[in-house]
Amino acid sequence: MRVAILKRNWGKSFEVYQDNVCKHLESYGVVFEKFKVEDKIPDNCELIWTQGTPIIDTFNVIRKARVPIVTTIHGVNQFIVPMKDFVSNRKEWVYWEVKKPVHRLFWQFTETHISLFITVSEYCKHCIQKVYGISPDKIQVIYHGFNPSIFNEDVIPHKNSLPYFLHVSNGKPTKNIVRIIKSFENLCKICPNIELLIVAPLYRGPLTNCPMIKFIDQHRYLSQEELAKLYRGAIGLVFPSIDETFGLPILEAMACGCPVITSNVSACPETACDVALLIDPYNVEQITEAMRRLICEPETRNMLVEKARRHIDNFSWEKSAAEHYKVFRRVLDSKKRKT
Repeated sequence: MRVAILKRNWGKSFEVYQDNVCKHLESYGVVFEKFKVEDKIPDNCELIWTQGTPIIDTFNVIRKARVPIVTTIHGVNQFIVPMKDFVSNRKEWVYWEVKKPVHRLFWQFTETHISLFITVSEYCKHCIQKVYGISPDKIQVIYHGFNPSIFNEDVIPHKNSLPYFLHVSNGKPTKNIVRIIKSFENLCKICPNIELLIVAPLYRGPLTNCPMIKFIDQHRYLSQEELAKLYRGAIGLVFPSIDETFGLPILEAMACGCPVITSNVSACPETACDVALLIDPYNVEQITEAMRRLICEPETRNMLVEKARRHIDNFSWEKSAAEHYKVFRRVLDSKKRKT
């Protein structure tokens, strides 16, 4: 099977997803060739695989394609999340308010040219149906995995002068960092000598004067090995996203024996199930209380770590790749039946 991948400048999590799935698909005999929007579609490819909701710059690729297209949609939160929680300034607000109707119009053309959609959670599938009206039969949910050779409990923990909580994300407004900071400032009043380490390279929101809150390499994406050490040494991961279509840090933290605090909305409870402390992401007091529990209730920490060891067995890049192969095979077999 020869698959052409449309290479686009998406975020780090998109890259991790694609690289891991491709690596394991090679064991099925799948051969990949990457190309850019401005490039000619590779000859002899049987299928085109793209990521992200198709937008204007992919028009020519979709229009010229003579083979089936499979698209992975990671989310449509620009249509789901209130703008006050999605953007960080008025310029971005105006940009998205203008872009959304254009996006919808373009979608009316592209949707009929795509054979099948992959998405990363049942929550995200529901959102895609709601926004675009796509038939559920045309959307396949395939969960992410994690790399157990990197994320595991044998990792050497990050050395820190004080015990610490950890937040890992891209830092966009939906990651809720402003409320995380407020929650931790409240925690410092009752639990001193605890730090909060934040890894959020795209965060551009307000900072804090609290000396116990530290941004780690603020404008750099850390390697997976660096993240694993941080997870392994943390009291817990604080990940109360306003909107999340999967939440890969949840899995990575659990695999490293790090208890998780996450949201009771969007895909977070789908990924975490009952193996995390679930809180209302808008409720600062609930976030603070969840952190306090992980400090003061060792039995809660131990229970979460033990349950996580069993829970993460449900997720792997091998399983994800196997499901992708089934989707690709289904699309190609369907094409053969029609010809």
